[in-house]
Amino acid sequence: MMVSDFRDILSFVRNERAHIEGDIYIGSKFLITRNCNSFFKPLLDNNYPVKANVARIAMVKKGWCEPTIGYKKYHCKPGDLLFINWGATVNGDAFGHDTTFDGFTMTEDFMRMVFGGKLPELFLSPDLCFSIHLDEKEQMVWEQYTQMLYSLSSLQS
Repeated sequence: MMVSDFRDILSFVRNERAHIEGDIYIGSKFLITRNCNSFFKPLLDNNYPVKANVARIAMVKKGWCEPTIGYKKYHCKPGDLLFINWGATVNGDAFGHDTTFDGFTMTEDFMRMVFGGKLPELFLSPDLCFSIHLDEKEQMVWEQYTQMLYSLSSLQS
């Protein structure tokens, strides 16, 4: 099993920047993506199963993806929000060629900082992953939220 560390992910993103479509902010403990293609695919291909020490949450904007997390397959289409907890094992993934996402990737350290040192139960179980379909208003809120995070993170000060 391949274990993917956040530093490995950052290195991959920096090296593959020319192949990444959309907006991406690279922080020391998190990534924010807006209208991004499935740029993780080359990192995952031929390396399954993969376990990462990051939590990932993203909404499919266009196209589709079909990750297998643990023993469960999630078919995600536009408007679906996918949450993959850290420590979850991804056993496979397929993407449409034009798939784009809005979302973020974060380390446990970052989440502990956000929640004042104590993580909510949701984040303590690697098996707790989910996909939900957002209605139009929820999709708009998610897009505004990721845009705000991207804008705030991109400020020089």
